[in-house]
Amino acid sequence: MSFSTANVTPAIVFTTDNDLTPDPFNLNRFVKAQDENGTFARVLATIREGRRKPQPATWIWFVFPQMNKCLTRDRRPGRRHKDVWPRGQALTSLDEARAFLRHPILGPRIREAAQALLDSPFSDKFSVMDNMLYDVERLHSSMTIFRQAARYPSCIHQTRHHLRENYVFRRVLDRYFVDFLNSEDEDELLDQNNAELMKQYRGKRHIPTMYRLDAIELEAIELRMAKGEGCVCRRSKEELELLDKGSKRKIMTYRQFREERKIRATAVLDSLPI
Repeated sequence: MSFSTANVTPAIVFTTDNDLTPDPFNLNRFVKAQDENGTFARVLATIREGRRKPQPATWIWFVFPQMNKCLTRDRRPGRRHKDVWPRGQALTSLDEARAFLRHPILGPRIREAAQALLDSPFSDKFSVMDNMLYDVERLHSSMTIFRQAARYPSCIHQTRHHLRENYVFRRVLDRYFVDFLNSEDEDELLDQNNAELMKQYRGKRHIPTMYRLDAIELEAIELRMAKGEGCVCRRSKEELELLDKGSKRKIMTYRQFREERKIRATAVLDSLPI
């Protein structure tokens, strides 16, 4: 299956006020790709019904969009670290993901796609993605991005509790990407195919994606602190400085926690009998 990836002129979208508004992120590329040959609807039908998805899985870049530098590239021998998305088609930032959620067509569709995952008869991430390891990673990354975009709808300074329609991203993480200290516990639960038991565990975000989002935010923080630039939330310079210091401290604490947890997990594996 092939999809058109030709460059198009900047898209124009209609707002609720019926005004013509430029699309700065060219989100129309996603609409065109989803609509071609009815691919979006067909993919969602296969997910809901537990059938094999269209191959090759080039549809995943526009059904579950991702970003570059999130370690979701195909690293199999001979594939030359190939991305699944055409050049220039990945999400560029969390701001673009926020715009995606606000889009009158794409916003409802990404929520519908996430809900389709919850409607799947499968309870494990590998079965729902046809046992394609890298597609599992891409799905995890995509749900992490939109979970963050929904959590921080305008900027990092404004946190919003999940609205009903946005909670679906967190539910996907909780269902398919449970946070285990080691893989043996996860494998045991997956073997049981016990969805009710899995509900007792919280889902985790895709760590490489969180590192990428944090790196982008740290760059923005450093820029604001160095140049005194404002933010879309229109807070005062003094308040922004205080909040940015807190955000930076939180990001660094999270990184330290992940490193310490990695060390503990390695120690557990080393202690197991061979």
